[in-house]
Amino acid sequence: MIGKILSWLLSSTGYLLYTIIVMVCLLWFLFPADAARGWLEQQLNRQYSQFNWKIGSLELAPTDGVVLTNVKVAPAGGEVSLLTFDRFAISPDLSHLFGEDRVMNYSLRMLKGTVRGQLILSQESAQFECRGNLEGLQLQQLDILGQHLERTFTGSVNGDFSGQGTWKAVRQLQLGGNLSVIDGTFEFREPVLGLEQLPYSKMESGFSYTNGQWTFEKGNLVSTRMNGTFSGEIKAGDTLADSQLQFKGSVSPRSEMFAELKNKEMVKVVRAHLKEEGLPFTINGTAAKPGILFAGSLSQALKTMQGSTR
Repeated sequence: MIGKILSWLLSSTGYLLYTIIVMVCLLWFLFPADAARGWLEQQLNRQYSQFNWKIGSLELAPTDGVVLTNVKVAPAGGEVSLLTFDRFAISPDLSHLFGEDRVMNYSLRMLKGTVRGQLILSQESAQFECRGNLEGLQLQQLDILGQHLERTFTGSVNGDFSGQGTWKAVRQLQLGGNLSVIDGTFEFREPVLGLEQLPYSKMESGFSYTNGQWTFEKGNLVSTRMNGTFSGEIKAGDTLADSQLQFKGSVSPRSEMFAELKNKEMVKVVRAHLKEEGLPFTINGTAAKPGILFAGSLSQALKTMQGSTR
């Protein structure tokens, strides 16, 4: 569901790292901070002409290296920011100063959380490796989700990742890792099993990313309403709303969900189709209009019941 914005964010951050590394040497010896900030803005706006980049400040810090603050990204010609990087810092790792490769430490504050990690630069080629950890990124701070999908998503994102790529084709970055989202809620476009939204304590999955496609494996959902498993793919579209979803999985409603439902006919229908392995389902559609289909005759029974109550 967030494949398009994340793929863009990965490529943008990769290019941002690259241009900052080039800039470090220039900044130390040639440019004042204001000139370097303008140069970096120009590079980013040229590389990503569909967006307007504004850097609030740029400075050199004794321990953090190059530090950018209040970096805002808006659509070209637009005023409202899609994303804000509160603080971005990158510096050489002195413990690897005389190693075969150059290692850079970075930290990023955004969405009221942090991303920290390392970038390993090959001295013999344009290739690089990256790794890092995400902690406490707040989905509700990502306004673009609500704007494009017209639904509310909340939760705290944590995880780890590693990947590799080349500066000549940053957008072909390959990634893998694990993600978890805790203590959140997401709204359904249309009620699912009588629920308009689903609060959850945890969603987690392994993931990989390559060529604009996100693959999720061995996913788990824990909620007071139901538990579930899932796996699937998200293919980035021209817009976030156009991203294609293809998932399969199974959910097992809990007694709390049945107690909460006011429609007792809905309870009877779901219970009648509930099997030992839960309720198998598939999701096929766009992020804006995902379609969920339950296995067997449950979807048809739900459609018939909902039609008779109108």
